[in-house]
Amino acid sequence: MKNQKFVINGVIISAGLILAWWISGNKGSDVGISSSRPATIQRTETRMSSPPPSEPVQPRSDEVLIGQLGVIIPENWQAEPPSSSMRIAQFRIPTAGNDQIELAVTSGIRGGVKQNVDRWYRQFQIPNGRDTTFVNNNMQITLVDIGGTFLGMEAEIGRDNYQMLAAIVEAPDGHYFFKLTGPQETVSSLSHSFASFIGTIRYVGNQ
Repeated sequence: MKNQKFVINGVIISAGLILAWWISGNKGSDVGISSSRPATIQRTETRMSSPPPSEPVQPRSDEVLIGQLGVIIPENWQAEPPSSSMRIAQFRIPTAGNDQIELAVTSGIRGGVKQNVDRWYRQFQIPNGRDTTFVNNNMQITLVDIGGTFLGMEAEIGRDNYQMLAAIVEAPDGHYFFKLTGPQETVSSLSHSFASFIGTIRYVGNQ
């Protein structure tokens, strides 16, 4: 039992350090890149040795349910009806400027974690980014931060100096995808609140 506590505490500490590293890497960063630079991708990974427990737990009073996940929503984030049938939740995030950033939450997307992360990288021309997989609240979470010229899913006219922040949560009932994209200056300012939000996610089961 004592060894199990040490393992759990070690995982919690590791998750905190990874989130801190991820946040600090966004402070003052300039992810806009020129077409002459090669793609830059940094990857780290921490994997659990066994699958997460699937027993439901009681949601806390400050949690909002998204599927079978419990999350704590920052006060200034505004929940709104999903604009697509593919989305299970959607939030409008106010910013200091005139930009309105949208966070989309989906599930049931085909392909594994790496396939979807690679697909996100391909939505940028010569992407500059990093992704890290770690353990938090007994679930694998992959954080993704990509910048450059955003082409979107249909190779539309590129939008320079864009940034994507995203996360894939590997829950017992399937994968959940959290993603926001917008101008680099605005999105970079949301890195702390986004990482903190992802850090609150727990599996609560089918309520």
